[in-house]
This record gives sequence, C-alpha cells and structure tokens, in this order.
Amino acid sequence: AYYLQADRYQPDNPVIILSLDRVTFEIEKYDETLRYAERLREAGGYNGEAKLIVAEVELRKGNLARALGLFEEIKDEEGVPKLEVRKLMARIYIENNETDKARRILEEAKALDPMDLYTNYRLGFLYAEEGEVEKAIESLQRAADMGPDIAGTHLALASMFLRKGDVESAKESFRNAIRAEPENRDAVKSLADLYYEEGELAEGIALLEPYYNDRDLDQDGKKTLGKFYYRYEDYDKALEIFKNMLKSENDNPTIIRVIAEIEVGKGNFRSGVEYLTRLVEIDPGNFDNYIGLLLIAFDLAGDPSCPEEVSTLSEEDGIEYLKKAEKLINRDSADDNYFIGTIYR
Repeated sequence: AYYLQADRYQPDNPVIILSLDRVTFEIEKYDETLRYAERLREAGGYNGEAKLIVAEVELRKGNLARALGLFEEIKDEEGVPKLEVRKLMARIYIENNETDKARRILEEAKALDPMDLYTNYRLGFLYAEEGEVEKAIESLQRAADMGPDIAGTHLALASMFLRKGDVESAKESFRNAIRAEPENRDAVKSLADLYYEEGELAEGIALLEPYYNDRDLDQDGKKTLGKFYYRYEDYDKALEIFKNMLKSENDNPTIIRVIAEIEVGKGNFRSGVEYLTRLVEIDPGNFDNYIGLLLIAFDLAGDPSCPEEVSTLSEEDGIEYLKKAEKLINRDSADDNYFIGTIYR
C-alpha cells in the first residue's frame, strides 16, 4: 500500500516500480507483477531484474521452457544475482532429467560460491549418480558441514563412504543423520546393520534399546535387537523380545526356531520341546526342525537347567522323529549325514 502511494507521486521512479514488482510477486499477484515488469523495462536501468522476475513468474506457473530461456538470457547480466539464477536453472534441468546440463550449471554456481549449501548438496547427488565417489564425497561433506541438520545429506554421504570401503566414516555419517533426525528409520537400520556386520554388539544394543524401550521399533528393528542380544549372550533379553514378537507373528518359523534354540541352549528342555514340536507342526518338511528334538530325546543336549525343565520326550518319541528326519536328509550334506549317524550310534 505504501509503495502504491509512492508510485502515485513518482510514477517513473524505477526503484519504486522494482519494489512493487517484487512485492506483488511475493504475494502471488502475478498479473500485476508482469505489468510492473513491463513498466520497469520502459523506465530503463533495471532490465535484467525485470526479466528475472518475469522468469520467476513463469517458473511458478510451471512454464519451465519459457523460464529457462529468460534465465539463460540474463544469467550473466550486471545486477542479476548470478548464483541464484544458476540454482533456479539447475532446479529446472533436474526436473527435466537433464542431468548433464544441471551438473554444468551447478559447477558454474560452485565456482561463484564454493560454500553454497544447495549447490554442493545437488552436485553431490549428481556426482554420486555418475559414480564419481570422491567428487560426491567432497560436495556432500561441504553440504553436511553447512547444513548439519539435513539427514538426507548424511545418508548420501554414508552411502558414498560405503562405496569407497570406508566403513568407519560411513558409521559416523549414519550417526550424524540420526542426530539430525532421530526418527529416521533408514539411518537407524543401516547403522544397526553395520554394527552387526562388524560384530560391534554393545554399540548395536545401545543404538536400538532406547527405541525399543520407547516402543518405537518396528518388527524388523525388534528382530535385529533380539539378534544383538543373542550374539551378546544376553539370552533372557533375547527371549523377551522374540516371545513378544511371537504374540503378533504366531506362526513365524524363524522366530519360533530362535526361541527354541535359546531355550535348549539354556537347558530349558521342557520349554524347548514345546516350541520345537510347534515348529515341526508348522513346517514338517524341514530337516533342521527335527535336530533339537533328536538331541533332547537321545540325551545329547546336556543337562536340564532344573528338575522342572526335564524333557517329557521318550526314546520312542525320538525314534519316531528320527524316522521322519531320515526321509528329509540332504544326502550330499556331510553335516546332515554325520548328525543322523551320531543319533543312530
């Protein structure tokens, strides 16, 4: 309103017209914006700025080719923000899947300001797509340094470090992504997987436990935490997790098998047999499902943890399971044949 009042008194003042041009653009009165741009060209002195605003209007309206042509005309004119124009051009090229042109214009932008966040972020992804790992890492690292709260940058950087074989740097990038966005499940899962592969069990447990305690882990996350506990030999916590999971995945043979293995390993044979027989009922054609039952039935699993956990399986039960298992044996497997031979002995 005040700019309009000023314009009534000095209708040929290009500074006032430029201000009206810009403010009508910001409040999305585009028809007025274009009229002011035309007046600005007639007033002289701000031709580049007038074209820039028209190009931005065309971009807002989705007329990408028209906007791109105008940006190309003015990108090197005096008074025009050269860096911002190139970033806008890059957005259009990326939207049009013209990655070569996007890369070229972003490299021009980077030469103008090597520390610009958007430029380094976008260039990093373009370099990554083309397999230029070192260039991608350099650009993404700059973007991460300038925008540490953007989890996507850290995730992309971690991916590049993994392609390079730098696992420690990848882990640090995943940790940075989690600091920036604690609810980012991709970052949590990827870091947990790395900890598991590297055998860093305490670190994996420390990562996942808070989410589990806050009831903020999905089924895959719970399964991973259970695996960490199991390898860490914290069997009670592993059992707690897998038994809770079984309430919602009642017939999941993988979970049942893990629970049975833990129970048998702890000497809880009565409990173990309960899960092992359930496993055989669900999947009677799997040779591995009979191993625990045979070990318990023929006293090859060690001593029970307490009198209450003495197995109820008889040798006759074991013979029946042995007959079924023998039909399923892999004749080419040394382990399977050796195991059945041991049972017969």
